[in-house]
Amino acid sequence: MGWQFPLYVFVLLAATLISAFLTLVVLKYRDRTCARSLIIMFISVGWWSLMSAISLASTTFLIKRISYQLVYLGAVGVSVGWFFFTIEYTAKSSILTRRRILLVLAIPLITIALAFSGTEHTLIWTEMELAKFGSILYLHVEYGKWFYLHLGYSYLLVGIGAVLAERHRLDARDLGVVAGVDVLGLRERERPESPAVEASGEGDAVGRLGLAVVSDLHRVLDGLGPGVRE
Repeated sequence: MGWQFPLYVFVLLAATLISAFLTLVVLKYRDRTCARSLIIMFISVGWWSLMSAISLASTTFLIKRISYQLVYLGAVGVSVGWFFFTIEYTAKSSILTRRRILLVLAIPLITIALAFSGTEHTLIWTEMELAKFGSILYLHVEYGKWFYLHLGYSYLLVGIGAVLAERHRLDARDLGVVAGVDVLGLRERERPESPAVEASGEGDAVGRLGLAVVSDLHRVLDGLGPGVRE
């Protein structure tokens, strides 16, 4: 068993730590409407980054393969978490019946099952071997048909979420700054009466969920307007 530590390993580990920190912050608000989806998304990003770091750092084929398989737990969780977050945040959670939730989760769950049984078929990958780039050993993968179905479906979930976010004018520079909507559907507050708030769209939060959540998460979670508890 051997290890290598190219710079990108440390980048991935840094992403893991940031995701872990954000998860701990959001856990304080886990009883609020959108919190669970946000937690799933942050945990998934962290897990994806950690398993990718282990896969890259290891020089052993078995460890690289197992960590690659474990990556799929995070890969499917990011798109699913983002999709459900935007559904809940934009007050469309009423459409999420149990049957529809199961339908949304069908392809991700099948993908995970196929990833863990990947040595028995060629649906996720058709070929997997150690390859070398300079002095770095990496896992070369030739993808199977189901991988591309999973990839397209993930982009579809992310795209739907992005459209919903854009329609609600979510601004990455200041998520939740315009009063009227608490991003996690949290607590009731009196709507501010200022003209700026009136002009902003009467309770519409301005922004897009993006990297700004790292620097402004507390304000996001605290909210600035009336929300709805579960």
